Amino acid sequence: AAEISLILSISTHTVNFHQKNMQRKFNAPNKTQVASYAAAIGLL
Repeated sequence: AAEISLILSISTHTVNFHQKNMQRKFNAPNKTQVASYAAAIGLL
């Protein structure tokens, strides 16, 4: 989260908030699964 927040110039809290939101919406058990699903549907 720290590296992403530096790249995007946002707080780590904001990064964590959005990661948790995606995890809930994708019904994923962890961040790795979120990234895998996002890549599979073309979001990354």
